[in-house]
Formats: sequence, structure tokens, C-alpha cells
Amino acid sequence: MLGSVPFLGGIDISVQIQIGAAIPLGQILPFHASVTSDNTDAAPSDNDFVLKTLTVGSYDPNDKQVWPGPYISPGQLAAGEPLRYTIRFQNTGTYPAERVRLLDTLDAHLDLSTLSVLGASHPYTWRMLGGHILEVLFDQIQLPDSTSDLAGSQGFFSFSIQAKDGLALGTVLRNRAGIYFDFNAPVLTNTVVTEVSYLSGVSGVSGPVLRLYVSPNPAQTSCHIQMPAAGGALAVFDAKGTLVRWMPACGEELDLGVRDLAVGVYFLHWGKGMVVVGERLVVGR
Repeated sequence: MLGSVPFLGGIDISVQIQIGAAIPLGQILPFHASVTSDNTDAAPSDNDFVLKTLTVGSYDPNDKQVWPGPYISPGQLAAGEPLRYTIRFQNTGTYPAERVRLLDTLDAHLDLSTLSVLGASHPYTWRMLGGHILEVLFDQIQLPDSTSDLAGSQGFFSFSIQAKDGLALGTVLRNRAGIYFDFNAPVLTNTVVTEVSYLSGVSGVSGPVLRLYVSPNPAQTSCHIQMPAAGGALAVFDAKGTLVRWMPACGEELDLGVRDLAVGVYFLHWGKGMVVVGERLVVGR
């Protein structure tokens, strides 16, 4: 009980609320407060108050991403569809980093013999350390800090790898990486999760495997894309995982211009409802 409030008096009430970690930055959260009185209130309209506050916080640009996403179907596995991982890092310190070292613990359900490097932002070397640990070394990278050079302070490493054959439905593949800037303690990325499920890439348990047909691939100026069905939307991601193009699909086919895209590897992502399928696109000149 707070006790009574004297006439024309006031009282301060302090409340601390912990916001869930899943709440995204920039979201408006409304907080509602109201007071009641045992006596007749001449102005009850001022007894309610709503405070709208914006969620703010720090943002860690060092992360790990997986494509095609949180699900991969048995059909995709049987067809040899790889998982494509991208580790992004950024020097948010106050001085250039001479060396960046990535240690990526690969899930035991992944086939190490299928690992293939897709691209990187800077010259690198890589090797496997006992078991399933992938080491990527950017030696003498001289990565500037984000305060002096925001764009130059960022980097990435992207690779593909296939899951082992015969994984059962419900099998979950987890991956997380540690990013070492010079001799500092590691910055741990988020853990990416991919589950073997029929939620992705199939029309049903007994239905055919769906896919995108892209021609030509590699493409120089444009390519023609045949989708599994009419409608939905097509997204194009670069090797960093950045969305570079998005377009609704009216029919089952569309032409994608790539003249304005830089040479490199891109990932096409078509989705409609719960069905999501993808394909790799190479842009060359």
C-alpha cells in the first residue's frame, strides 16, 4: 500500500520493467497507468495516461546467417542442396584491427568433405582444426574502426556445406562462431538453427520437390526465372546476406535484370505462404 496522498500533494512511484530480448529495436511500446479515488473526482478524464516509448539499445553487427533458412526438407537434402553460411564482423573499437580470426564450430551433422568457400571481403586463409572447427584467418587485414570508417570497418566470410545423408525429420543443425579481433576475447555470434522439416521446399509429404529454374546461370545482363507457382515474392540477397532486390511475382515466370549488380554470388529466395525455395545465382561479366 502506498498510503494516502494529501490534498494538492503528490507521490513518486518508480517501476522497473525488463523488456524481452526478442523485442526488436525501434518498436514503440505503450505503457498505461491509471488512478482511482474514493472521493468524487471532478475531472476523471485526467486519471489515465499512456506513455509510448521507443525501444533502444546497442546493436552487435557481428553475426552469423544461414540460407535457405530455418528449415530444409528431406527432398532438398537428397538433391544435395547445401546450407550457405555467412559470418559478418565489424570492428566497433577505437583502433584498427591488425588481424581477425574466425572459429566456427560446425554441427556434427554436416559433411565436411562438401565445404566450399563462396566469398570473403578480404584476403584470407582457412583450415580445419580437429573435429568440426573451421578456422578462418584474416592476417594483416588492418580493419579500421567504425568511428573513423563505417563502411571499411565491416567484413564477411561465406561458405556452403551439405548436411549428411539420411538425416531424420526433426534433426536440428546448430552453428555459432567466435570472432577474435587481435588478442581480444572472442565476440560470439548468434546461434543459427536449421531443422529438417517439410515446412520448406516441398508441396507436401508425398509431393514433388519444388525449385527455381534460372537461365542463364551465370548471368551477365539478365536471367529468366521459372517459379513453382504463380504469386508470392522473389528476394535477392548478396553474399553478405543483404537484401538487394525484392519484387512480387504475378505469374510463374519473371525476368530479372542483373546489369546493375556487382559480379559475385547471389541467392534467390522465393516464398509463398509456408513454402520457401531458393537457388544460387552467379553474376559475371
